[in-house]
Amino acid sequence: MGYKNILYILLFSIILPLSYDKIGYFHYVEGECYVKSFRTNNKYFKVSIGTDIYENDFIKSDKDSNCIIRFNDDKTHVFIESKTILNLKEDNFSRKVDLFDGSIYIKNLFNQSKNTYVFTNNSQIPLLNNRLWIKSFDVVKDYIYSLDNEIEVYNEFNKEVIILKRLSLEFFENELQKSILNLADIIPAYVLNEEKEFNFNNQKIEIKKYDMIPVYGKRVRNNIYDPYQVSFDFGSKILNNASHIKVGIYPVYLNKNLLIRGNVESFISPSGNNIDNQWDDGYDYLDKISVNYSQYNNKNQLYIKFGPLDNFSLASGYLVNNISNAIDYPRKINSGLHLKYVFDIDFMDLDVFIPSIRDFGNDGGVIAARTSLFISHKFPLTLGIGFVGDFNQFSNISKTINKTTKSRSVYGAELDFNYNLISNLDLDVNIFGEFVGLWYPEYNYYVLFDGQNVSNDLRWRKGTWGISGPGVSVKVNNRYLFKFSFNYNSATFIPNYFNSTYLYNRARYYKGILDYPMIQKQIDYLNDNFLIGQSCAAGEECEYLIPKDVYPILVNNDGFSGFNTIGFTTEFRYKFQSYISTSLMTSVFFEESDNSNSYYSFQASLDINKGYIRNINSMKLYFSNIYFSKISDKYRTAFGLETETKLPMSLSLIINLGQVYYDNNLLNNDIDKMTNSDISIKYSF
Repeated sequence: MGYKNILYILLFSIILPLSYDKIGYFHYVEGECYVKSFRTNNKYFKVSIGTDIYENDFIKSDKDSNCIIRFNDDKTHVFIESKTILNLKEDNFSRKVDLFDGSIYIKNLFNQSKNTYVFTNNSQIPLLNNRLWIKSFDVVKDYIYSLDNEIEVYNEFNKEVIILKRLSLEFFENELQKSILNLADIIPAYVLNEEKEFNFNNQKIEIKKYDMIPVYGKRVRNNIYDPYQVSFDFGSKILNNASHIKVGIYPVYLNKNLLIRGNVESFISPSGNNIDNQWDDGYDYLDKISVNYSQYNNKNQLYIKFGPLDNFSLASGYLVNNISNAIDYPRKINSGLHLKYVFDIDFMDLDVFIPSIRDFGNDGGVIAARTSLFISHKFPLTLGIGFVGDFNQFSNISKTINKTTKSRSVYGAELDFNYNLISNLDLDVNIFGEFVGLWYPEYNYYVLFDGQNVSNDLRWRKGTWGISGPGVSVKVNNRYLFKFSFNYNSATFIPNYFNSTYLYNRARYYKGILDYPMIQKQIDYLNDNFLIGQSCAAGEECEYLIPKDVYPILVNNDGFSGFNTIGFTTEFRYKFQSYISTSLMTSVFFEESDNSNSYYSFQASLDINKGYIRNINSMKLYFSNIYFSKISDKYRTAFGLETETKLPMSLSLIINLGQVYYDNNLLNNDIDKMTNSDISIKYSF
């Protein structure tokens, strides 16, 4: 086989799955309904209950026929009346219903990451939480009726946005618009009878062989969905140079909006250094449970996640950026809580994040929270305020030292804004900014090195601040996102202070004699606040626990700048339907000094989901290094690869490779390279 043929096969294997993205299914069919796509050679074929619907499918109903379709996320239901033709399109950002002729009744729940639109030749209608009946006929004629909220209708002929009131039937013909008073003459009775609380039936259906037989007459499926699943895992785990045999069982309960997952694992080492997920206290039991719950109604949304947590940020992430509690599992086991509540999608929300519940039992705890306020659609400005606090930066290692240590806290706050400058289907432009500050319980003393008398260069701060903005974000075709922002920071400020490795690098061990180039003020400061034990004589090697923001003074300010810094951040994101998403973020900072040292941040990720590559259920690549001056600066670095490959007989091959740097052994005044890899076989039923 020639290399050209091989290349063609590879290209075809990649392009083919991209064209077939399943987006929903037929939930109910009465009479004769059809679907058409290039998969059917552009010919209509008859459907039945359970028939899948794919991206860019055309759907047609005959006379005296109707059907109901549901999208995969169950947030959009469409009742298709008789003699109707429409087209469905969907990607990761938007859902579009193109109505060519006929009438539909659509129920839609707001999805923060995906907008829903209804199109006719005459009108464009964005939907949030709403029920909408619409009839399109004679090419340029529309009847539109909204049951729940005011809606915005963009008229293609007069190029204007028209506000339609709730429970008001409007007729459009080219530029003409008029209100229809006698609703019963136009709107079907089943729609008028639904003027009550908006609520979806979330019952799932189970497809059996006889369901592919065409259905005549009214019949509603109400099959039982088994919510219980279980999987087993067996393989090898390598933590640095220590090998373990991994055995795990993972029961799952899934019912509507609730998912509960058990995680019982044991890692057996031939050396006897086992990691066996102990059952010593209540936190050990919590660590074996993860919970996902969501609830939506007409205005409010609730999202709760408990267990392993990844990639939480506040606003644009200049203070809290992709913080995680599971980056070095199972060496470090933390169960966290993420709660988000939307009071009203056009008003206010609340976001709360706790990465480690266990920390609160160790005289500490980290908590981050943010609330935002949306002004109005006429003035689309969102204002946000956030807070983050670490009540004891030593809580994760103080009990392992078995010596007297003090508690030390750090707090941060942020103000942010986002103004929507342009918003349409193919282009979305926003102006944004974030102002952040960090506060310490005592003054931090550092030396501003200028090449002259060190004693004259002492500086002190009880807090630092940084600005990200003004910035602009541009989203094109609901796939490509470009962001650019200016940055300005005060001396000693570390951007993205609470980052992916924060839980592991918020404190480090140091043992040594404190002397030149530190001056006595710094030495006293370290002895008074961070000494391990009761006292330490002058000239002796002493032990210290040093917090993240203080440690750079021990290594000639290597880790922050003693000067103000100025720079910029660029970010690119790409998403294709439900298959692939990728992101790349870079930052560059320059000192306002004659030396003009530079600092950099770099983050990249690639996520591939099921269906993009044959037999690959998931693949994830990530890399992160925050605020480094040299390539050798690795103490804020994390990278890894995670894959799951489908095998025959309900088996899966799991391969994970990861590496992070932090002070694990509390020796040698340095950080440790913590490698983490495993290969295992999972069986699910």
